[in-house]
Amino acid sequence: MGMQSRRIEINATYGAAHYGKSLFWYSTEFLFGFYLGEVYGLPAQTIGSLLAIFLLWDAITDPIVGLLVFRGRIRTRNLTRLQLVGALLSAVTFIAIFYQPPLGSTDLFYYALACGLLFRTSYTLYDVPQNALLGRLAQDGKHRLSLAAIRGALSAVATLTISLSSAIILSQAQTTGIAGGFTLAAAAFSSIAITSALVLHWRSDRLNDAPDAVNRPTVSLRMLTLKDRDLLQVTGAGFLLAIGWPLFGKIIPFYASLVMGTPAHAGTIILVIGLAALISQPVWTLIGHRTHRSTLLTYQLATTILGALMFGLAAASPIIAFPAVFLLSSGCNGLGMLCWTRLADVLYARALNDVLAFGLLTFASKIGLSLSGLLLGGALSLAGYRPGDTLTGDGQSVLVLAMVAAPILSSVGASALLLRRRSDLPRGCDER
Repeated sequence: MGMQSRRIEINATYGAAHYGKSLFWYSTEFLFGFYLGEVYGLPAQTIGSLLAIFLLWDAITDPIVGLLVFRGRIRTRNLTRLQLVGALLSAVTFIAIFYQPPLGSTDLFYYALACGLLFRTSYTLYDVPQNALLGRLAQDGKHRLSLAAIRGALSAVATLTISLSSAIILSQAQTTGIAGGFTLAAAAFSSIAITSALVLHWRSDRLNDAPDAVNRPTVSLRMLTLKDRDLLQVTGAGFLLAIGWPLFGKIIPFYASLVMGTPAHAGTIILVIGLAALISQPVWTLIGHRTHRSTLLTYQLATTILGALMFGLAAASPIIAFPAVFLLSSGCNGLGMLCWTRLADVLYARALNDVLAFGLLTFASKIGLSLSGLLLGGALSLAGYRPGDTLTGDGQSVLVLAMVAAPILSSVGASALLLRRRSDLPRGCDER
């Protein structure tokens, strides 16, 4: 197989597998809370507690899976087999989540708790190996950047898929119709995830011509977490990026309703976010292939700051707000892409266990996500939010300020951790 055709097949098979996995992730992120409230009928405090428990458990299981694999070398094909097993288990538990059994409210709570924990555990078996494959399958520095961009683009496609599916499902007038629609969608998404994971495993031997074990020796856990500054900085960047931009997203429904005065604008903003992520990925890839990582990071940070400042000036004006969100989404998603690329760069040049390293990054990111949820409560409290009430002018300003400051601060902090002088970059990682 020629190098160019091999790259095309890697891009297609790995990208499709990531799309299938993203359908699970974004469905639970966007829809699970709504489903627990509107279909299961659980109260708001119970929903919040369940979501917090699930995300914390998800964060804990990431390094646990990495440690289980860490005990010895693991071949690339074994990684693809593990992500296939994870896809199968995730599919079963994912469908169970979006199924309403004929139980009372107390039993529904325990059912949701059990299904949620089982799904998060299964998803970790799916997520960590597939993340580690980013560094395994890439042929060189430029290809690592391309694969990271493809991940971002197909995450955006998954978001758009879920948005369209949920719009169709929620058009149903009856709760039973909504529940049935979500169950069918869960089955369809599961079929896509399993099929794409199976194809990636089937083709894995042909996709990677490098010596197939980990291609690097395993090292001690102490060296991974305490002695490798590059790994620590990338992990810290992932933690920060998981706070600001996700907090912006969590505030969107409140902003649309209480600041713009049109709740339907929330759907439009989410659509703009997905389109921006999809369109910007090939642009960032092209720039990254023509310049250094540090220059690309500078462009992405500048785009993020410009978009956030424009949004701050927009107030309730969709004419400015929507283009500002497009820029902000482009910049933040670009920085996320570069964070994943940077980790693959480090692993390319270091004797580190890649499965454990990617597990640490996802662990840090999910801790950041949980913190963004706590910050949401703080921002709403400072704004004087009360369910069913309007916000004062000062309250609206507080909400907008949180949406501007959070992505700027987290992006600046993450960029400071990711930035390197050219001489400090691992060899072969800062290619033109």
